[in-house]
Amino acid sequence: MKQANSVVTLYDGTPSGSFATDHAFLVRPSKPWRADWSTSGLTDDGWTRPGRPATIRLYSDPGAPARAATVTALLDAPPEAGGPVPYRFGDQTGTIAPGTRGQPAQTVCIPSGGHADLTLDADGSAAIEGPPLGPTPGPVRNVGVAVSGMVVTDERRPC
Repeated sequence: MKQANSVVTLYDGTPSGSFATDHAFLVRPSKPWRADWSTSGLTDDGWTRPGRPATIRLYSDPGAPARAATVTALLDAPPEAGGPVPYRFGDQTGTIAPGTRGQPAQTVCIPSGGHADLTLDADGSAAIEGPPLGPTPGPVRNVGVAVSGMVVTDERRPC
């Protein structure tokens, strides 16, 4: 099962029609199993941390030549933010108004047999409660933006 808004990894495969909700869906993974993308440097619930860049890693298809891909990040600013939240995604910069979603996009070259990395950094924007990993929310922490997903579009051209 795959959460629709998971920020950790999206596995390559075919969605299954036997079970789907607004929040999760089943994926019949391609074999050999592999990830389309993954993240590192985010909190458990997908927030950036001030002063700590996160990495989005995109993986090549097995045996495929290098290819260009456009990566659109779904970034949410916390409603508690005191103003627009500045971010940097790859070489693109911008701001996201409190309580709204930004969708910056970057085109990268994913090398054959390898991976491409994009950096995401956001200034501290709000102090929010930690994720409810137990019966109560975690301690208050400073966050930047939440990564709510990635959309990777194959540009169908070499790079």
